[in-house]
Amino acid sequence: MSLRKLLIIYLSIMVLVVLPFLYISIMKVHQNIIYKKTKKDTQIIAKQTFNSMYQIMKKGWQRKDLIEFLTSIKSNFKNSPYAVNVYRTRKVEELFGRVKQPPMTEDIIKSIKTKKQFTSEKEGKIDYIFPVTAKEACLRCHHNAKTGDVLGVIQVSADLKSIISITRKDFSKTLLTIIIFPSAVALILGFYLTRRVRSGIQKLNYEVQRISTMKDLQKIQQNQFNFPIKEFNQIFGGIKEIVEKMSNIAVDKEILEMEIALLEKFIITSDVVKNWRDYVNLLLKEINKAMPVHMIFSVFKSGDETFETEIFWHFEPEEKLKTSVENLIKETLIQTFKIPEEEIEVYTNHNISNSKACVLSSGYIDIKIQTKSLILERPSIGGIIGVGVSSDNLKDKTKTLVIESILSTLLNVVGSVKAINKYTKDLEYYATRDPLTNLYNQRVFWELIGYEIKRASTHKYKFSLIVIDLDNFKTVNDTYGHRFGDKFLIEVANLLEHSVKPGDIVARYGGDEFVIVLPETDLENAVIIAKRIIKTASSFFVQTPDGKKLNPQFSIGIATYPDNADNEKDLFTIADSMMYKAKMLGKGQIKYPTEKDMQEIIKREQEISLLLIDAINKGSVIPVFQPIIKSSTGKTFAYEVLSRLKTDGKILTASRFIETAEKSGLIYKMDLITIEKALSSLKNCEEKIFINLNPRSFTASDFLTNIKSLIRDHKIDTSRIVFEITERDTVKNFPLLESFINKLKGEGFNFAIDDFGSGFSSFYYLKQLPIDFIKIEGEFIRNITFDEKDRAFVESIITLAKRLEIKIVAEYVETEEIMLMIKKLGIEYAQGFFVGKPDQYPDCKNNLQEL
Repeated sequence: MSLRKLLIIYLSIMVLVVLPFLYISIMKVHQNIIYKKTKKDTQIIAKQTFNSMYQIMKKGWQRKDLIEFLTSIKSNFKNSPYAVNVYRTRKVEELFGRVKQPPMTEDIIKSIKTKKQFTSEKEGKIDYIFPVTAKEACLRCHHNAKTGDVLGVIQVSADLKSIISITRKDFSKTLLTIIIFPSAVALILGFYLTRRVRSGIQKLNYEVQRISTMKDLQKIQQNQFNFPIKEFNQIFGGIKEIVEKMSNIAVDKEILEMEIALLEKFIITSDVVKNWRDYVNLLLKEINKAMPVHMIFSVFKSGDETFETEIFWHFEPEEKLKTSVENLIKETLIQTFKIPEEEIEVYTNHNISNSKACVLSSGYIDIKIQTKSLILERPSIGGIIGVGVSSDNLKDKTKTLVIESILSTLLNVVGSVKAINKYTKDLEYYATRDPLTNLYNQRVFWELIGYEIKRASTHKYKFSLIVIDLDNFKTVNDTYGHRFGDKFLIEVANLLEHSVKPGDIVARYGGDEFVIVLPETDLENAVIIAKRIIKTASSFFVQTPDGKKLNPQFSIGIATYPDNADNEKDLFTIADSMMYKAKMLGKGQIKYPTEKDMQEIIKREQEISLLLIDAINKGSVIPVFQPIIKSSTGKTFAYEVLSRLKTDGKILTASRFIETAEKSGLIYKMDLITIEKALSSLKNCEEKIFINLNPRSFTASDFLTNIKSLIRDHKIDTSRIVFEITERDTVKNFPLLESFINKLKGEGFNFAIDDFGSGFSSFYYLKQLPIDFIKIEGEFIRNITFDEKDRAFVESIITLAKRLEIKIVAEYVETEEIMLMIKKLGIEYAQGFFVGKPDQYPDCKNNLQEL
């Protein structure tokens, strides 16, 4: 309903309701006035009538005069609502006789008796009774009366109904005539007011219809809507307050959609980590669809006091503007990290997200920056993320909140990318390097010596391998502790690196054992180098905590390609055997193979081969079980199955026969025997079963079929089986391994990478294969309580595994301190001598108590 109609209806209702009420009220008042006036008029008429009679009687009158007087009075009031009657009392009748007069009423009789005048009202008629009393002058004629006697009564009657009826008609005519004017004025005023109000409302409605963004909503506050009614202005004032509050809490739909679209893109993938600059450029374009952001920048540490700055421009900036923004960022950097300006070094790279856009002039000085900072201890990175926007945007509370949201999200994304890059670099470095000595690790050694054999074979030259053992290192550790032992190993590593020429390969094989690959070096020159190493060591010392000087001593074994062996495994076995012989000869000795040594090695290998064949035939290949516990509870989670040989009442560990078994091709049969016996022992248990998967086994055509058959025969759920891929075993036919694993994975089997971190292929496995567990290389776990580098590496692996939702097993948990540390770091599972040694008879119910 329109306001105009509403006003007309209200006015009509007012006329219909208020006018009768007004009419009745006025008439009521009017009747009261008429009543009072009539009452007064009757008194006046009665007194005037008496006065007239008195004047006549004073002169003396006849009966004829009296009749004329009374007739005259009646004639005067003939057409009026008033009537006058004069009554004689008995005293007058006694002297002058009776006349025709109306019967006396009770009121008249009462007045004669009481000699009082009074007014009565009955049935819409007012009677005024006026007694005429005798005065001195009257006694001349009325000698039978005394002064004060009532001689007669004058009755003046007034018909109120008639009077009121007449006045009501007159008032109604007047009221109807008068009411037309205010009604017309009210209607005209109503039309005027509704027109003014409707004009304001239509204008407000027009502005409301145009609202599509928060900026449009805020325009209502700027417009003036002057309504003619105070209450309407108050309502509009309330609307303005609502708009202001909405401006503080509401967000533009476009901005909200932009934030949602951005959040959908804020997924850290390997492509984002690799091409994060392209990713930020894309985000900048998306942001500018909803609100103008001129640039995004990131500043992160790349050195102690060195920072790399990446500025992403939405427009092509002029050089002066670039310089101005660079200085602005540098000031922010100095304030955030509290670094003196002269000590800070910043490298800046500019990226343009929209090369086709207009050039942003250096005269455009309205750019303000909004920033958020990030400082992490692990990995050690710190930086700032910021955006450059117009100052107007920072005045808008909604846009400020959006900018804060964008900054927080960008900080998470870019910070995560930087952290992952840092972790990845650390992981890549430690995958190839020994974290303590920074020498190449065992994994890289095997890759490099394999490469060297191929190169030497192609170019027809010899090279030598030196295996070095640090004598008496256990005594050093026991005497001065692990910290000094680590320091001693670092000094030894430096000594070895400086004792060979560039291009020679020095690696830490493990513990106190080192290897050196000498390209294009025959036996004679290898011996010269070995002697030089021993001589250098004799004049070298490390200061002990108690002030003594400690010289390193070495036992050195040498083997030469191709004189002693034509593959890396045999070459290492021979050099390692020579090192043990040198150790037996005494400290600081060098040993290289003679013909007799070669024959002994060949004979030993033959003996082991025969032992393996006999063990397979007799079934004396046996499994042993080492428990893997859940770190948080100490309860056994799984058992790892390890192969052993039982001969002459003795148990031989895998290190004694595994290489020979692989060379001779017997490893496949040994694995099947071990697995069958392990499944038989554990079929009634609930724990998972970790089984080492040798690459040479799964290349056999029927290995997969045999595995499935064994699982089926023992009625073991495939989800309990976890096959371990050993990091040290390089897989030459990776597609075959991938196919094999995917087939088993599809049937519910689980997979783990053993010795994770000992080589580069670990990360390739994680990327390409559906891995469920990683078992961290024991060398890192063993030193985790006192070596910061090892602990940093383990923390990096934990971060990576959690990202990929892969569970972690810590191997070589040999002390309570290590166990407490891995629990603190959040590693789920533990394995090692502290947890439990390999046992031929697993006790599924024998779980450790919580530490």
